[in-house]
Amino acid sequence: MKVNFITIIFFAFGFTMLYSLGEYVSNDNIGITDIALSVSNLNQDNYKYIKKDFNKVKGIIFCDISLSSNMICLRINDNKISNSTIGNILRKWGCRIKQSSINKIVTLN
Repeated sequence: MKVNFITIIFFAFGFTMLYSLGEYVSNDNIGITDIALSVSNLNQDNYKYIKKDFNKVKGIIFCDISLSSNMICLRINDNKISNSTIGNILRKWGCRIKQSSINKIVTLN
């Protein structure tokens, strides 16, 4: 009876470890970063389209645009989006980045 119980515990532990290892390997590293951009040529006509384009991108978690200060605040997943993607969206609507501030929030493995 003891041998069967020990065997069952051993196999349960083994399957649990294999499952955990599989989950660990399949998860991507997550890097979250906040970006504040000071932008030129931001106006009433293009800010809605810029926000819509940013919200379509999978790597952008949050987007807020201020017309009064010409600022765009983004929270992004570093692994899914690049700086060129952000720049391309702004160029598409006639805007240019004047200044930027980048703040790394978290990196999870």
